[in-house]
Amino acid sequence: MDNKTLVLICSCDKFEDTWEICGESLKRYWEDCPYEVALLTERRTIPSDCFFTRAIHVSSTNWAEMLHEALDGMSYEYIIFMLEDQWPIKKISQAAIESAVEIMSKDKSIGIVYLESSKVGGLRQAKVINEEYNEIPFGAPYRLACAPGIFRKDYLYEMTNRKMSPWDFERVLSYDERGEKVRVLELKNSNWTRIDQTGAIFRGKWVLGVNRYAQKMGVHLDLNKRPEQTKVDFIKRKIKDMIFNINPKLILKIQNIVIKGRGDQT
Repeated sequence: MDNKTLVLICSCDKFEDTWEICGESLKRYWEDCPYEVALLTERRTIPSDCFFTRAIHVSSTNWAEMLHEALDGMSYEYIIFMLEDQWPIKKISQAAIESAVEIMSKDKSIGIVYLESSKVGGLRQAKVINEEYNEIPFGAPYRLACAPGIFRKDYLYEMTNRKMSPWDFERVLSYDERGEKVRVLELKNSNWTRIDQTGAIFRGKWVLGVNRYAQKMGVHLDLNKRPEQTKVDFIKRKIKDMIFNINPKLILKIQNIVIKGRGDQT
């Protein structure tokens, strides 16, 4: 087992209903994973037959503080980071992931290699650098993201050193000057494909299609606890996405101004 790299599934007790489907998806589509796989949560224990190797229990309840507490004292160099609803639905290329870790070991300026690629020149302003990788320049929106990726542990630890939500982490810290000299890459061919580009949960509900996928995987979802989106929910979301895509940079700028103002008042 690779002792330099840890797969860390960031979750919390109230998302316990996601653990089985996440574990089953990783078991099926990343069966040759050579790394320890840990689940981050508060108190809940994981099922004995789960794909996860162990649970990491923390006393914090804020998302960033939980992650920071978990990383504190870890000897791993690299953290393959993902949220509990971002499991893959296609076979993962372990060779591509190993290649990315090797690239990071040779170039200490690389802080992140995301395991999926975005649209070249799109919102994250990704630029092609070779056949295997894109690079995301400093100043690009969502340069820091909760998308599945290989993070240099020390960089992830530094960027989660205060209380914040995953959304603040992505929207605000993408522009943090501590990341100016840190390189961020995207791996084109890991085959990490999610059931939805933002994950399997949106605004507290399963995205449309998750229950059908779960049935195929032999997993029962309690839709009384967490319902699936309706077609009306789906249409409302698509309308909001269309509005956002009219001028995403302006909308993000306004959101960051609001977040900063909120922080100055506390």
